Amino acid sequence: FVAAAISSCTVSVNPASFENNISDTLNFSISNNDETGNPIRYIRITSPSSNFVITSANGPQITGAGISDQTANIKVNDIDSGGSVDIGLGVNTLNAQNQASWSVSVTDDVDGNNLVGCSGDTGVTITSPGQATVVISNLSVAVSDSSATMSWSTAVSA
Repeated sequence: FVAAAISSCTVSVNPASFENNISDTLNFSISNNDETGNPIRYIRITSPSSNFVITSANGPQITGAGISDQTANIKVNDIDSGGSVDIGLGVNTLNAQNQASWSVSVTDDVDGNNLVGCSGDTGVTITSPGQATVVISNLSVAVSDSSATMSWSTAVSA
C-alpha cells in the first residue's frame, strides 16, 4: 500500500493559555480538507518547547498512540475528507512562556509516512500563577481637528 499525501488539513487548539506548573488537557480539533478524498489515519502533534510535556492522548477515534515528552504519534480510525477529529493531549507545563505554536501533521499512511503539516492557530501561552491573559476588545477611536481619543475594554483590570 502506497500512501497518497493529504492535500490539506486545518487545526485549532483550546485553551490558548495555561498557568505554569500544572497538569491539564490541551484540545486539538483537526479537520481533513483533502481534495481527493484521502482519509487521515495518522496524526503527529509536536510541542513547541520543553516547557510543555505531553503525558497522554485521548479521543474516541484513537486506535493507538506513542507518547514521548515532546511528541504524540497517534493512529486513528479513518477521518474522511470533510470530517474532523478531536484529540485531547494531557500536558504538564513547566515554565512561563510567550505564545508558541504546536506543530500538527497528518497522513493517510498508518505508519506515519508522508506527513503533511496542518494550518491553523496553534499558539499556546504559559503564564505565571496569578498572571492573567489580557484580552482587548471594543476598540474605538474618535478623531477631531485637535485631538484623538482611544477607548477599549479588557477582560481583566489593566
